[in-house]
Amino acid sequence: MLRFEIRKRTWDGTATGHITVAEKAPDPKDYPRALPKMLRAGSLVFTQPKSVSGPDISQWWTFKFGATWRRPLSGLSDLRGKLDHPVVHVAWSDANAYADWAGMDLPTEAEWELAARGGSEDTEYAWGNEFMPEGLAMANTWQGTFRH
Repeated sequence: MLRFEIRKRTWDGTATGHITVAEKAPDPKDYPRALPKMLRAGSLVFTQPKSVSGPDISQWWTFKFGATWRRPLSGLSDLRGKLDHPVVHVAWSDANAYADWAGMDLPTEAEWELAARGGSEDTEYAWGNEFMPEGLAMANTWQGTFRH
């Protein structure tokens, strides 16, 4: 039986000095042709589009300088009213640093899969072997024509 322990602790990086990937300016050696003004810390921010045409992600994701977990929309945005929202602008290495600080580990891919399946290993999907039993969607899957 799987058991997960959740401890309530506050971690803002100040206790450990950890700086998230989104808070770090890119290394110019990694981007030799980049303009210096572009080598600033930031992250992608989602904006719901009115319509979508084709697969270009820039229709709904925009890189914003200064977007971090503390400032999710960049600029003067903050965490007020968002403490029950999922954390954003956090890379795997940041989550791993938090887990280390909390005395825990991130699950491996196999552990995550087992937990997501509720312990079931003998079925194709977590709910059984049929993708849509009796025509019912059992997962958040797209149905219909994608907007364009």
